[in-house]
Amino acid sequence: MITNQVQYRATKAHLAKFEEAIANLGKEPIRAPGGRKRRALELAALRSQAADLEAEIDEYELLRSGTQTTVEAASLAALAGALVKARIAKG
Repeated sequence: MITNQVQYRATKAHLAKFEEAIANLGKEPIRAPGGRKRRALELAALRSQAADLEAEIDEYELLRSGTQTTVEAASLAALAGALVKARIAKG
C-alpha cells in the first residue's frame, strides 16, 4: 500500500522501469533452447509485478482524488490499513 507522496513517486518510477524491462525483453532475440518458454515466464513475472504496482498507484490516486469517501475493514487486522486509507482520502 502506498501511504504518501514519496512512496507514490517511487512506485511510479519502479513501474516505469518494469515497463521498460518488458519492452526491452521483447526486443531481445531468443537464442537458447527452451528460450521461448523462459521468455514467456520472465514476461509474465514482469507483467504481474507491473500490474500490482499499477493497482497500488490507482488505489492511491483514487484515495487522493477524494471520490472515495468510505473505507471498510473486514477484520481487526485490516483496521490499520483502513485507517491509513482514510487518512489519505481526507488529505
